[in-house]
Amino acid sequence: MKKLIIFFTVLIGGFMIAQKKIANIYSTSELQNMQNSIPANEQQEFYSQYLKASLFEKIKKNFNSKKYSDNLLKKFTDSIVSRNDFGFDEETSNDKEEKLMTFEEYASLEKEREKKRKESLEKMKKDDPKQYKLMSSILSDVSYKTGDVKKDYDQYKANYEHQKNPLNNPYSQESRKLIITKLNDAFAKKNYNSEETEELLVKNISPHYNNFPYPVSKHDSEAQIYEVVDNEIIAFGVTSGVAAGTFENYYKIDGDSVIPISVYPYEDQNFDKKVSKYVKKGFRFEGRAGADIKKIGDEYFLSTNLYKEDDANCCPSMLIEYKTKDFKTFIPLKIADNSENPKWKTIK
Repeated sequence: MKKLIIFFTVLIGGFMIAQKKIANIYSTSELQNMQNSIPANEQQEFYSQYLKASLFEKIKKNFNSKKYSDNLLKKFTDSIVSRNDFGFDEETSNDKEEKLMTFEEYASLEKEREKKRKESLEKMKKDDPKQYKLMSSILSDVSYKTGDVKKDYDQYKANYEHQKNPLNNPYSQESRKLIITKLNDAFAKKNYNSEETEELLVKNISPHYNNFPYPVSKHDSEAQIYEVVDNEIIAFGVTSGVAAGTFENYYKIDGDSVIPISVYPYEDQNFDKKVSKYVKKGFRFEGRAGADIKKIGDEYFLSTNLYKEDDANCCPSMLIEYKTKDFKTFIPLKIADNSENPKWKTIK
């Protein structure tokens, strides 16, 4: 009995050491050599680490400054993957399959939904005409119903049959297994750097793959990993394909650590008080806009878009410049309309 306990202790200990070792490897060539020896129950974690290793190597290659330590870039890489990891929903299961409605049930439900929708819009029209106009426009653009209940029911049935197949659900365990199978096949053929392999590596951690950020030497678009102030501030974008799901993440370098910072004065009441004199109806910042940052002396000068209260998140109507030393307290400098020839006003 004692020997059996010792055996299992050694076995579990070896498993933990192997997992820890894989998590510390940021070399794609080293991981490639290990791939054939990875047990099936560790393959998902293995390919997650391979994604990190590949990203780490690309960052080292593309960043202009070569002064960043490996430890710092590994931590930065971990942050990027973590922020883009939308995971698999373990609760997703086909055991709780939704029952297919009959035509009569569907028609009755749609009739009730349409009644409630009209009541809600009528109330909105009375309480907030401006919001009603906007919502009516949005609903007309995104409606997927034809108005013909029979045709809509046929489409509902087709969607139901499509969703019954677990491989059509990116979060199902069947989909996860298929991703691993495809990755195993790609690695067996040594297709490490193909576009399909890179997409599968991302889907292994984020089933709804959209735009995983990639490192560049010069930032000029969304979903990029880039240097803001060499050796001081680095950043990356996250985008889900929609405006509200797009934002930039900034990190201040402190030795071998990367510290998340906000480039927007969200909680600076003095800043708000000064800017409010020039934007009477309220204003806000949007994370998707990002900020241009330059360092002069010991101060950072920032410029970005400023949104009035009723601006859509795609369409800022103003520009603003401000400065900071610590990314905690901010001083507004200038403000302007967002046009081809902006007229700047000094904020006093």
